[in-house]
Amino acid sequence: MRVSQETLSTVQTVLAQTLDMSSDQFPPERKLDEMGIDSLRVIEVVFRLEDVFNTSIPLDSAALATVGDVADLVDRVRAA
Repeated sequence: MRVSQETLSTVQTVLAQTLDMSSDQFPPERKLDEMGIDSLRVIEVVFRLEDVFNTSIPLDSAALATVGDVADLVDRVRAA
């Protein structure tokens, strides 16, 4: 998985805002469930990312296990 630094940084910022944490606590390999992000929170994060990137992101939360997975999904949607 190769994600753009811009996308990763934006995902980290959105996660930090959503969880009221510092964005440096979200390296790409960090597992979402380790941070207490359940499927409802994943949906909330995806909605926020859709607003930020002005795009529609199909949600397959089973495929979103890490911060990097979220950034990769955003990159793939933007490239399509």
